[in-house]
Amino acid sequence: MKSLNGGIIYSFIIPTRNEQDYLKGCMDSIKRQTASNWEIIVVDGLSQDGTVADAKQEGARIVYEKKKGPSVARNAGARAAKGSILIFTDADVRFPPDFIEKLGKMRGGCMFDLRFWDAGIVGNLILASWNIMLRLFMAAGMTATNGSCLAFDRKTFEQVGGFRDDLLTNEDHDIAIRTAKAQGFFFCPLKVLTSARRIRRTGILGYIGIHFTNTKNYMVHGASNPDYWNHEK
Repeated sequence: MKSLNGGIIYSFIIPTRNEQDYLKGCMDSIKRQTASNWEIIVVDGLSQDGTVADAKQEGARIVYEKKKGPSVARNAGARAAKGSILIFTDADVRFPPDFIEKLGKMRGGCMFDLRFWDAGIVGNLILASWNIMLRLFMAAGMTATNGSCLAFDRKTFEQVGGFRDDLLTNEDHDIAIRTAKAQGFFFCPLKVLTSARRIRRTGILGYIGIHFTNTKNYMVHGASNPDYWNHEK
């Protein structure tokens, strides 16, 4: 999809903190897109490694954000973005070359069919099964998310007020629920690759346990899991 004035339509917004090992791979996959009407915005939270230097070398726009949390970073990136479609992605995500060409013009919000680029058959079978469950949840009227990569049209994102800055966990679930009520939130069947690094760090049972606690805190108290960031960088 080309804009009439040749401007940017798709803004890839990547929050980072010490993501040098992964960021270049994500940016390279964006730069290989078959469409050219995109931009990359890296929102950096005081990285101590070469994250910012790599982002600059790849031509990304840099936004600096001192406050902690994915919501704050994503909102900062959205404010700086020029595009009418906002794609919020983690630094370890990899996009197929025809991703935005197939995504096209969208309304509301969506998640994607995530698969691992650094895991074997068993890991990807587990993730594929999880994606089937997500589709069943959505078909039953229950909003769910694959938080590594989400997309919204700008008007809807602004209509719902963006991500909640006070949430350090389940910010993706929260905005999905509000978007579903406003303009609709759907499962997009486009396959997007992500890393299994979080599962390797905690193990499958530990990973499930952490996210169960995150979801319980959000559903019961409308709040974050205060211990989550002890498991993150």
